[in-house]
Amino acid sequence: MLKVLDTQALMQPEFKFLKLEAGWILTNVAYGSEQVQRMLITPEFVRIVNTLIQQQPVDLVLLDQLLFMLGNITGTDKEMRKIIRQNFDLVTVINNVLQ
Repeated sequence: MLKVLDTQALMQPEFKFLKLEAGWILTNVAYGSEQVQRMLITPEFVRIVNTLIQQQPVDLVLLDQLLFMLGNITGTDKEMRKIIRQNFDLVTVINNVLQ
């Protein structure tokens, strides 16, 4: 699924629904076992999620979904929390939500 979305496509407004659906699916996958969560965190995944986090104009519904997904990953494992902090632009997420 992630390979279908290149960075240029992610920035197109007509893909808003597809991005939200992909975020919802990833949130559900991220709710799985630690083994599944570790398989999810690939360089491609990090790049795409960070692209979605940084997009302008801000899509608060999508950001909300991405936060749920990251929360699912960080909820049970200290090492996964560290990986998320190191790889994702959480400051941008917080700033965008507060705007």
